[in-house]
Order: sequence, then structure tokens, then C-alpha cells
Amino acid sequence: CVAAMTQVEPAVVVVMETELWLNFLWSAKLTLAKTCVANGRISEKSLSKSKWIRFIYEEIFSHVDAALMQTEADADRARKLGARETKVFGNSKYDEAIAANAVDWSGLGDGPIVAVGSVRGEEEERFVIEALKGISVKIVLAPRHLERTDELEKTAKAAGFETGRRSRGEDSAPLLILDTFGELASLYEVADVAVIGGGFADLGGQNIIQPMAAGCPVICGSHMRNFRAPFESGLARGALKVAATPEELHDVIRLLLEDDELRKSMARAGKALVSENQGASARYANEIAELARSFHASRHIQ
Repeated sequence: CVAAMTQVEPAVVVVMETELWLNFLWSAKLTLAKTCVANGRISEKSLSKSKWIRFIYEEIFSHVDAALMQTEADADRARKLGARETKVFGNSKYDEAIAANAVDWSGLGDGPIVAVGSVRGEEEERFVIEALKGISVKIVLAPRHLERTDELEKTAKAAGFETGRRSRGEDSAPLLILDTFGELASLYEVADVAVIGGGFADLGGQNIIQPMAAGCPVICGSHMRNFRAPFESGLARGALKVAATPEELHDVIRLLLEDDELRKSMARAGKALVSENQGASARYANEIAELARSFHASRHIQ
């Protein structure tokens, strides 16, 4: 780390969200760079665990000039762990969500589509596939990690699904596995219902903002600590629904497919929520630019 920092000589080193690496930040400060956490988040679970290693977090934050956090709760937790200067700028993922690549989905056909995004690990894969049995519409299933594609396809076939893979151009298959990069966000724009993984098992949840931005009703599990604020806001606004069992997930999918007005109201609520929370990226960028100006001013004085 030290050799790399010395070679690059950065003005500002930015770490994102929860990437609090002591050696990396220590090396940055050796070169006198300004340092900050951007889009920072610290869950209540992480805070409670940290009481056993509080001294490590205090050392980490001693090398952080500014902790720029998503919510006031995140900022408060950062202060409890030793952050000196904290600011609340919101969640930049609300800005990310509006930029989707243009993708041709015409091969999916004209019927209803259920998009299943970012399913993680064997437990959650089996949970979702069990829930999808008897759902007689087009299903597109995207694993969070593409190395799981073979196992996911085996599990789906064993459950009675006829499967295909996007990478092989098998878009007409009743259950299409999305085993490509960069296409999931655009899928939500053509889907009727989005099932988002990471929260059916205790994995912290995956990005529920993207489908809401696309105007797609969202169903997820309850274990959404990595997206706690969007999850709670989405529930309160009626933009998403929660399922705790495969049976509940099955029933909620069917409910949304059969109720046009409910889908439309959830879509409006999700898009409004995303729109109201945009702008955080510019706030982070401005603060980082200010740190850079501070760095260069201090060098000029020296």
C-alpha cells in the first residue's frame, strides 16, 4: 500500500460505504493525502459487534478526515466508533439507479415478466425457486454471483423448470438465467414484478433502488440491513412488499400479477421515492473536491 500511495501521490483517497481498511488508510496518511468515507453506512449489527474491537475502529477513524454518511443514524454510529468529522449526504445509489444500459429484451416475448435479481447462495436460490413453482409467466433469474449459474440451473431443472441462458441466446426459455454482466438494471424497465435477493436469507439484502427507479414493484425478504433506509422508506410508501417464506413469496407474486392497480400504485410510489432522494452524488463530489482544494492549499503553504 505504501509503495502504491507514494507512486501515485493522491490528493484525496476515498473509500466507499463499509470499506474501512486500516492499512490502506494509514498508508494514505503517510503521503499526507486527505481521506474520506463516501456513501458511508454502518449497521446496528456492525456497531454491536464492534464493542469487542472498538480500539481497531478508533484507529481506523483516526486516519479519516471526513466520514460522509448516508443517514444520521449511520453518522451517529460512526461517531460512536471514533469518527471525528461526520456529515450526512444521503445514498448515492438513488442516483446510480437512473442510469441503465440500453438492452434488447424483445426475445422475452410480450407476456408478463417476473425479474428475480441478485439471488445469493444455495439457501436463497432454493427458497426462490420453490416460490416460483406454478408461476406461469416468463421468469428471468439473475444470480448475484455468476459462478453459481451451473448449480442454479441444476436446482431449477430439478424443480421442473425448463431453463435457458442469456449468454447462449436462449431468451425464449420459460425460466431464463441472466448469466451476463450489465443487463439487470435494464431488465427492471420491462419487468412487471421484481423479486430482489439477499434478504430472504440473512445476507443483508441487495439493491432495491434500481427496480423502484424503473417503476417496477418490488418484493424482498426482511433481512435488508445493507439497504435499511430505502427498505423502510419503501415499505412506508407502499413501493415494496416483504415475504418471509417461499409460500408468502409465491402468493405475493401472484397477487401483483393479477392486480394491475396495485402494481401501478407501487410503481408510482417507488419512482417518487427515488426521485425525492436524488442528488447525493453531487454532494459527495463537492465535498471530495473541497478536500482536494484543501490538500493543494496545504502543499502550496509548505
